[in-house]
Amino acid sequence: MKYREDGFRSFDRSYVAVPVTEKLRKIIHAFHGAKEAEYILTYGYIDHEAGMTLEVLAAAARTGKGFRFWDQNNEITVKIRIGSIADLECYYLDDDEGQLYGWYKEKVDDLFVYDVNDDVLQSRQMDFLDEFRQPEYPDDVQVCLLKKDCGVEGCWVRIEGLDEENHRFLGTLLNEPTQKLGCHAGDRISFFFYEVEKNQHFLCADLDEDGTVTPAEREDMTLEEAIQVFHEDSSRENGFRVLRVLAYSTVLIPCDATFSDVDMMSLWNLLKTKEKDLEGETIESQDNIHLTPKILHRDGESFIPIFSSTEAMKDYGKTASILEKPFMEVLSMVQHSSKKLAGIVVNPFTQSFLVPMELIGEEGEE
Repeated sequence: MKYREDGFRSFDRSYVAVPVTEKLRKIIHAFHGAKEAEYILTYGYIDHEAGMTLEVLAAAARTGKGFRFWDQNNEITVKIRIGSIADLECYYLDDDEGQLYGWYKEKVDDLFVYDVNDDVLQSRQMDFLDEFRQPEYPDDVQVCLLKKDCGVEGCWVRIEGLDEENHRFLGTLLNEPTQKLGCHAGDRISFFFYEVEKNQHFLCADLDEDGTVTPAEREDMTLEEAIQVFHEDSSRENGFRVLRVLAYSTVLIPCDATFSDVDMMSLWNLLKTKEKDLEGETIESQDNIHLTPKILHRDGESFIPIFSSTEAMKDYGKTASILEKPFMEVLSMVQHSSKKLAGIVVNPFTQSFLVPMELIGEEGEE
């Protein structure tokens, strides 16, 4: 079975054998049999915030019609985020007799910390929501935000509960709307299933309706102010204050732009035609432009730099393409980065603040 084809229900609370790739072999290096392993025995669960995840239990290999497993290593924890194996052919392992659970009880039982309330559990079984789900984050659905005199805007919302009396869902808004809709990332909103026609469905939040939005508690200071307070007193409380402000902030991300061959040829032709006189000239892209966040290297470690304003970037942003994103989306970018990162650094050239990888979580994290 493949996650991309079979979906989260086939992997959730299931024992799954995942084929070893070059990257996966590196993250299981501390497990017995890692060098010889052909597969990794894992247990699937849904992290409400980090999405579908596989807990590594042991190295494995095929033996005829079955599998053999090397001894487990209970001294470390390794997790595989589903996006890194979504297209691999995996195997479901039946454990009706409880043998696998008996062997790996300690690690499986430790996953109780990811348990969610009954409402969220119930929502995971609602297959009519599947067309709106983010495939790797089953609790996150796309909702149309509706407000008079504004355009319809789609945002991601994390399901938190059910309002069965009013036939509504309750969730946390994950994106900062681009319009002034009276709600912000982190707010609690209610939304409903709306059927226009038999094959046309939407999840909608009517923001003009009383009680649809419950504002989240926010710190009454800017990101720069919160960081300054932290520099004056680097207490745990002030550190958490910066993180709370960050959670509701939109930040600037310097990126390297990769153009297609077609677009590069257009640029080259423009350079030959206009030589150095390019002011006011434009090129219409024929293909998608791939933006990759820049990496900042400090003391032998790599970070993704983000900024609260163009002023905070100083000259660093002059040679970059600037992407503006809610901070919560930056976390997802970092978690799925193929680079070995030590974390995120905010405003590295002024008063900086480091968000270490330990707080973010990463694919294949020990």
